[in-house]
Amino acid sequence: MTVTRSAAVAAGWTLFLAAGLLVSVGCSATPGNESPEANAGSLAELQAGLPTGNPPAWYTEKIEQLDYEVMGLRYERSDLLTYDVVKGSTAFHLELALDPEAGTASTIEIQPAAEGAVAAVGGSSGPPGEADVDAAPVSSAPTVADEPRASEPAPVVALPAGTLIATRLNDSLDSGTAQTGDRFSMMVPEAVSLAGVEVLPAGSRITGFVAEVEKAKRPNGPGRLTLKADLIEANGASIEFEGLVTADGERLEGEDSIREDIKEIAVGGGVGGLVGGLLGGGKGILAGVLIGAGGTFVATKGEEVRLPPDVPLYVELREEVIVPVPR
Repeated sequence: MTVTRSAAVAAGWTLFLAAGLLVSVGCSATPGNESPEANAGSLAELQAGLPTGNPPAWYTEKIEQLDYEVMGLRYERSDLLTYDVVKGSTAFHLELALDPEAGTASTIEIQPAAEGAVAAVGGSSGPPGEADVDAAPVSSAPTVADEPRASEPAPVVALPAGTLIATRLNDSLDSGTAQTGDRFSMMVPEAVSLAGVEVLPAGSRITGFVAEVEKAKRPNGPGRLTLKADLIEANGASIEFEGLVTADGERLEGEDSIREDIKEIAVGGGVGGLVGGLLGGGKGILAGVLIGAGGTFVATKGEEVRLPPDVPLYVELREEVIVPVPR
């Protein structure tokens, strides 16, 4: 009997300890109890995963494949592209120097982001003091365990000054009837992307106003319209900006072709992808209308400037425009 009781006691303790071990393992495997460091990024991981020699869109895709989220994207110059990325509780700032001719990265610098830097595109990014060199805590981007994902800052992309966005006019404009301050709208017919990120979806709306108007004076005084743009509506946001409205077509004497303008913008960094495939028209698309500097349309032979609905126009950004993009 004594042997039987001892065996029973031993068996009971064995079952108790086994049950305790199972409970312990179950608790530690609960996703909510994982250490933030378990899903954090590392400097070594990014350095190994992002070799030089690739175009900007390749890096955007690769960063996402490594489970980082792009929180900010900007062309500092046509040959310098920067990313702000986050993974778990860590954030990094990437600078890609681009070969102007090949449009591929020649050098890549990766630094832990300064605290809160991912909240704004192009924020300061330097070593975070005494923090670990592989990771900097993200004070502005809480982890899933802290708050719902919806409270995190939205990713943003900065469209550089000088960008040309192809649009189509929604309204009709006539220098004979238009008044200074009259508003009009344009539609973006094809999505605008930067480094593989869709910034303005097809169907985005851009609105503008008549900045100056001059009626035709017969027999030789031509009508004139100067058009500017000031509001982009895309991805559920309304973004104020300063822009000019112009077109592809015959230029006033001494004016450079808009195609040459686009060529300059496209040099290095792949910025030309913003208007790639959207060039069209040429001479005759606006019969009897010449294109001048500063968004000015000038009629010929004493006629009024008449812009019908659906006519192709370009919006030139006169300043950098920061656009929130969907996750």
